[in-house]
Amino acid sequence: MIRVCIDVPDLERAIEFYERGLGLRLGRRLKSGWAEMLGATSPIDLLEEKAGTRPTAAPGTARDYIRHWTPVHIDFQVADLERAVERARSACATIERGTKTTAWGQIAVLADPFGNGLCLVEMRGRGYDEILSAEPSRAATDRRDEDSAGPPNWAEPSGRPHSRPGKFARLRCANFR
Repeated sequence: MIRVCIDVPDLERAIEFYERGLGLRLGRRLKSGWAEMLGATSPIDLLEEKAGTRPTAAPGTARDYIRHWTPVHIDFQVADLERAVERARSACATIERGTKTTAWGQIAVLADPFGNGLCLVEMRGRGYDEILSAEPSRAATDRRDEDSAGPPNWAEPSGRPHSRPGKFARLRCANFR
């Protein structure tokens, strides 16, 4: 079994976000500063770790909760991407890239209120199998075309990019952080 661990600076606010914003539910509190969230394909452990503490023994490392890039993030598969994005936004997620439509479905890139990246993914048709091809040259051509086409258009179908929450939500989210 795989368990996903996410460092957060405030456990109670993190539980609130992952419940309200992503539809998970609190499973157990395993000890002070540790909550198990259920409802995904693997348990997600929220671990309260204060900003400035050292995550490793490596010199110069310190936790911070400003938005940071990491090569590891979680994709949450959803049935209705538009509804899931709005739910996460209303719980103070930051929408970093709005909806992108692909051959396999749609994706939106977000960050939780603590700077941890995540994606919401809605599969269509055969999901990722839509990009498999019996003709390897076609797949290679598609990939080259995407690479040379410049950055993807991350706009909503309406053409408006997803952005931050409205005024009321911004005030509430500012207090959330």
